[in-house]
Parts: sequence; C-alpha cells; structure tokens
Amino acid sequence: MRLVLIYFSILCLNIFSASNIYAHPGTREISPLIEVKGTAKEFFESDLAYLNFTITSLADNAASANKINESESKELFLKLKTLGVAEKDLELRNYRVIEKKEYNHKTRKSELLGFEAKKFLKAKVKKLNNLDEISALLSSSSYTELDSIHYDLENREQAKLSTYQKATRNAVNKAKAIVSELKEVKLGKIQLIKDSDTQFISPQRSLKHSQRVFAMASEANISNESDSIPQNEIEIHSEVFMSFELEDK
Repeated sequence: MRLVLIYFSILCLNIFSASNIYAHPGTREISPLIEVKGTAKEFFESDLAYLNFTITSLADNAASANKINESESKELFLKLKTLGVAEKDLELRNYRVIEKKEYNHKTRKSELLGFEAKKFLKAKVKKLNNLDEISALLSSSSYTELDSIHYDLENREQAKLSTYQKATRNAVNKAKAIVSELKEVKLGKIQLIKDSDTQFISPQRSLKHSQRVFAMASEANISNESDSIPQNEIEIHSEVFMSFELEDK
C-alpha cells in the first residue's frame, strides 16, 4: 500500500513519468516505474571536409571535349596531390557530354556552340589547413567550378556514442534527483532504455558566390583571414528514454 501511495504522489508531480502494472499470480501488486528523458548536445571540431566541384571542357565535337577534359583533369589532380588530396580521395559522381547551344535572338533559333564535357567530382580533404588553398585552386581555374564544402568527422560513430552516453547519464541524474525528494523509496533496476533520436548536424555551405573572392585573392597573392573558410564544428544531439523501478528503502 505504501508503494501505491508513493506511485500516485509521483504522478501528482508535474514531471515526465510513467508506470507499468504487473499482475502476479494470486496478487494485485502494483510495481511503480519512473520514466525520464535524457538529452545531450555536444560539439566536435571537424577534421574532414568534402568539396563538390566540376571540370568543364568545351570543344567542336564530343571526342575533342572528352580528350580536353581528361587532360585538364590530370593537370588538376597533380596540383591537388601537392596539397594533400590523393587520387583515391577523389570520387567521380557523374560525367556527361552534351551539346552546348545558345539562343540567337536575331534569328530566333538555338545555335550549336560545340560540345561540353562535364565531370562532377567530390574531393575528400583530410588536411584542413590546406582547405583555403584547395578552394582557391578550384575556384580560380578557368575550367573548374567549386560548388560546396561539406564538413564531417572521420569517426562519426565514436562521436555519436559519446553524445548518447552523455544523454544516458543525464537521464540517470534526472531520475536520481526526482527520487531523492521521496523519503520512502529508492531508485531500482533499469527496466527499459529506448533511443529516441540522434541528430548529426554537419554544416554545408555553397561557395559559388565566393568564387570571385578566391580568384582575386589567388591572383593578387593576398591572404585575408576574413575570406578564409573556418573549420566548422559538428553538432550532435541525442535523446534517450529510460525507465527505472522504484523500491522500498
């Protein structure tokens, strides 16, 4: 009976809690539970970045466009290698060759300018201290276009686990704080641990609007800290629900 009264007193507290009722053979015993939600938010300094960019080549025919694109790609890959981006860290996302046309307002017809070979690539950058220089290279070249930078962590799962463990500790501390206000019960065994959600917030920024800045800085050999790309932090949110038994002291 004492546990029943304690159970209803917990419900009267305006605290996020819940209970389960267990029917034992020959008895009508109520086993009270308390359920709490633990939350955590952590920030991690990014140690990895992905750069999405394109290599575009124009020629009179498709074969020539392909050949020029291959030559320009090799030239760019050698430059990237000197900045710490190995060829194995370059991922080909798409490749296409299309007719390049332009509308002539006088004749009111589309005129063929040539054939355009376009290679879409993703570069994995581990040396973030070279990120500004790599971005400037991809932005200042006449045949490349830097689309975006996506920041990440080399060991995502370890970071998620750290935040999850912090959320679990937060739930345990909340449960202890609630039970400490009750004189006749103590926190018992864990009955349930349920993951709610873990959000991995990785900043991504489009750099098309910044290409002129990078190109001008590269040509003038100017280093301006205000124009550099910061090593953004990765934000991770985690939630966990935990249920505990309540026992007599």
